[in-house]
Amino acid sequence: MATEQRIVASTKVYSDECIYTWTIENYRLIKLNVGERIISPKFAVGSDDKKYFNLQLYPEGARTEVAGYISLYLTPVIDSEKEPDKLVCRWALLAINDKNVVKKRTFHYNLANDGKMKKIDDPDIWVNLTQSILKSQKNSS
Repeated sequence: MATEQRIVASTKVYSDECIYTWTIENYRLIKLNVGERIISPKFAVGSDDKKYFNLQLYPEGARTEVAGYISLYLTPVIDSEKEPDKLVCRWALLAINDKNVVKKRTFHYNLANDGKMKKIDDPDIWVNLTQSILKSQKNSS
């Protein structure tokens, strides 16, 4: 006689939100070469099981292929012993001028993908952001 086996399983998905503002004072005075970066202070997302991140900004680009354009990395700060199988993030990049949002772009990534950092160094993004900021500055003058 055959026996019937029933299995019940569940998966819990956690979703936390964090609004992190990183201000770089006197940005125009920064003189770095391609591949040199500025790292933001570490910030946490979540309450019980916090996930830590930082931003890494390369003002002249992370690599020679994108020299002259800003590269920005959202980097998980992960203890190698507690590395998650999956860490999905949706994040937005806003260009703000005099407290007004002049450009916004939203990104969605699985940050646990082979342990690689996710980057934004697409020249079109930065050209559009720069043009929006310059337009906004002209209009506010």
